Amino acid sequence: QTYDGHSNDTSHTKETVNQNELQESNEIQNEDFYEIIIVEVSVDDFIACVYEGQWYIGKILDMDDEDVQVTFLERAKAMFRWPTSPDTIWCKKSDVFYKLDHLEPSGKSKRFWKISPEDRTRIENNFEAYEMNTNK
Repeated sequence: QTYDGHSNDTSHTKETVNQNELQESNEIQNEDFYEIIIVEVSVDDFIACVYEGQWYIGKILDMDDEDVQVTFLERAKAMFRWPTSPDTIWCKKSDVFYKLDHLEPSGKSKRFWKISPEDRTRIENNFEAYEMNTNK
């Protein structure tokens, strides 16, 4: 199971983690390995983040060692827009599973944003991998 961001993006660091090292019990050893890509983020990055079991697009406002403060966009059909009231919360960095290169403004007013089909596919695949890893 893999978190797969941009494969040619140097802002991601790969680590292979033996599942057994994550368990503190004396269960029978299982030699399954999981490849995890850690998303390196900074303030003002647009990211995909899990919140209450769903993925959302947001912008990082602030961060500390373990958490990021994110202001989320809301879905508007196939696009995204800023909500009328800001939707800002602190999330665990481990819930950030994808960094977008950019959002493309759309519509006459440019108040809507769209993500590329490639980014949408990567986000959906990474979200599926995230769910499998957190639900084991």
